Amino acid sequence: MMSKLMSGAAAVIALAGTSALRAGDQFNFVEASGVCQGGAHRMVGEFQDALGWDRQEYGGWGSCEPKRGQFNDQPIYDFGKAAIEYRKQGKQVLPIIDYGVDWACDRTGTFIAGDKKYVYHPGPNGKVLVDLYKREGDGRWTKTAGDAEANPGFMPIAQEFVPDWENHVRRVVKILRAPPYNVEYFQIWNEAHPDSGFWQGDMDTYMTRIHLPAAKVIHELGGKVVYGGWPCCGSLHDYVALLDKHRAWSSIDVLDVHYFPLSAFPFLRQESRKRGFNMAIWQTEVAFTTDINYVGNTYPRFVDWCLRNQPAHDKYKLFFFAMWSPDDPKAYGYGRTFLSGERPSGHGKSIVTLGKLLKGANVKLYAPVTSMPQLKPELDERLSAMEAFLVDDKRIVVAIHMIPSNSAKIYLDADGNSIHLDMGTPTVALAFPELKKDRIANVERWSMTGSVTDLTASVAAAPAGAGVILDAPIRDADLKDGNYIDMPEGQLRQTFYVAITLK
Repeated sequence: MMSKLMSGAAAVIALAGTSALRAGDQFNFVEASGVCQGGAHRMVGEFQDALGWDRQEYGGWGSCEPKRGQFNDQPIYDFGKAAIEYRKQGKQVLPIIDYGVDWACDRTGTFIAGDKKYVYHPGPNGKVLVDLYKREGDGRWTKTAGDAEANPGFMPIAQEFVPDWENHVRRVVKILRAPPYNVEYFQIWNEAHPDSGFWQGDMDTYMTRIHLPAAKVIHELGGKVVYGGWPCCGSLHDYVALLDKHRAWSSIDVLDVHYFPLSAFPFLRQESRKRGFNMAIWQTEVAFTTDINYVGNTYPRFVDWCLRNQPAHDKYKLFFFAMWSPDDPKAYGYGRTFLSGERPSGHGKSIVTLGKLLKGANVKLYAPVTSMPQLKPELDERLSAMEAFLVDDKRIVVAIHMIPSNSAKIYLDADGNSIHLDMGTPTVALAFPELKKDRIANVERWSMTGSVTDLTASVAAAPAGAGVILDAPIRDADLKDGNYIDMPEGQLRQTFYVAITLK
């Protein structure tokens, strides 16, 4: 494709500067990259540059107060010791304050959540039973299950025991906020929603008996509140409406959602600003997918969006779910987690790769780069795109996403030109109109899982001295027996990187 670029270099370079580099935009990748259920021994080792946060449970209310008034603070102190280990390596840990306990659950409550109704009643041997109903189109309730054993952990707390819940939250936060632990952020519950499986009641009861009481205590003790991960089984409009109804925006420091596309970030930022807030937005669970392209296709777009929207310390984060699954195709979570057994999966390698490429205290947007075919930053994961970053003024990193237009794995550009992504040696031509060749130490092409090919020899001066140009192969070089290493059958790598080290 180099000959095509040479003949049209002026047209390519004329596209430069379509995205502006803004003074003061900064971003530290590792501070925005977290994992769930990690563990300090893994976080501070070989993944030092890839993961800056871990999200963990400390044992929950049940382990700390198995009977009313019978307190056991050891799980909280153990969590605090882990927080110290994280901090020694510059890492942070997010505790989840959950779930209910059997002695505090509402054993005789009736809760209506949309088209679901839960009717709880006592059962034998101290158990709680629940009758489940669904609302028919004519408004009638039809029983779908009767005398099913309920899980007290996910049941609403009885109103009379809300002070006990507040007391538990106070014990957790008071211990972990104090030196030497100094934990700042606390997440309340996990995925409270009648369709998530982690909350079997209505959302108004959740807000009045769980969230708002806990948030009040956390703020009184100087901590910051992370909402409990609004799950993708509920709409973002319902999330916003719930916060509006209960005037709960000020009770939250971090808006948090789970498993939404990246478009959730601008939506939530817009809604919070409409209400006079400029809130942090995190996704404390993402991925858990067999799509090996998830990290490569999503994380660079996320970084680009953050840099365009007032990046600040702890403002935006992604937490990969989860750290580990057995290295066994029959195991739950296989191919979906950061580690498969003791080795990084394709997902893990992808996050490690980005950690290496974007390692630095100051990551900025880098505008002066264009491509043929023409690509630009796109937040929509379904679109081909390109993002470019400048890391500590020492390294330019360009992320390129080539998304097939159909099952034949053909990319079709805006002008109708086609590239078969799985055949031949297709390339993307890159132009850097403000970069001089003598400033380049080396140029490398990185696959999304970390294999490196030297492209330094392919760098050429652009016509009329207007910077440099190069061709970057779309297909990765790490093939074995015709298949990509670590790629599930039938999947095609959709992201690669070009890294330019500057003198």
